[in-house]
Amino acid sequence: MIGKVTIGSSFGGVIRYAMEKQQASLLIAEGVRTGEVRSMIDDFNLQRKLNPDVTKAVRHISLSWSKEDAARLSPEIMKQHALEYMEKMKITSTQFILVEHRDKNHPHLISSTTASIILARRSQTGFRKTGTTRSAKR
Repeated sequence: MIGKVTIGSSFGGVIRYAMEKQQASLLIAEGVRTGEVRSMIDDFNLQRKLNPDVTKAVRHISLSWSKEDAARLSPEIMKQHALEYMEKMKITSTQFILVEHRDKNHPHLISSTTASIILARRSQTGFRKTGTTRSAKR
């Protein structure tokens, strides 16, 4: 599994990218309404307003696997791996969505199978940015 971390400033752009792709599937969401893409964007931006000094409040993590692993990677297994990754990276107490894409020839989350994790860089329980002490090492 390979993880690619991107820091950005637009929840709207990354959420639309993740959710409106063909064959995108929302696997799990925490702290956001899931009925409509606009609601997700609004919920992330509402929390962003709690700490307006953070100009790049978006963290987008793409997790990719080898195409040889595709047959063994169900959405549930990818979800489990993504949650373990977040725990090991100390990404806790924050809003996030986990989206699977099936638009490439290798398994991945945000996309055969892909996954993306989109999260707020601000903790829900305080003003500390989530997992920032090791961002450079990730």
